[in-house]
Amino acid sequence: MDDLDEARAILAADPEQLNRQDPYAGLTALHIAIFRQNTGMVRLLAGHPGSKVSIEDNFGRTAASMLTYTSNHEIFDIILQAASPEVDRAWRDSVFDDGRAAGKVISLPDPKKN
Repeated sequence: MDDLDEARAILAADPEQLNRQDPYAGLTALHIAIFRQNTGMVRLLAGHPGSKVSIEDNFGRTAASMLTYTSNHEIFDIILQAASPEVDRAWRDSVFDDGRAAGKVISLPDPKKN
């Protein structure tokens, strides 16, 4: 059994473990997985129903704050998507691409036409 299988088994037996914080620094398993740059574990924990990526440790760091400890772009993407699914949905739906994000398209005047 590897770490991911063991984590799945623990979460299946006791889902409350997902967001449990250690008593010393207040770290969750997700904080630790990000710090250790364990992409598979980050994906499992952040994608699990009930995952609270906004939990702060005893130093005020959330999962997104922990991104300063990684250069792994996959972890970065996983956490940003988990932290703001509505933004991810907007990007996938091309809302930002066609200018409707703010409810209107902003256009600047052409200086050559004056």
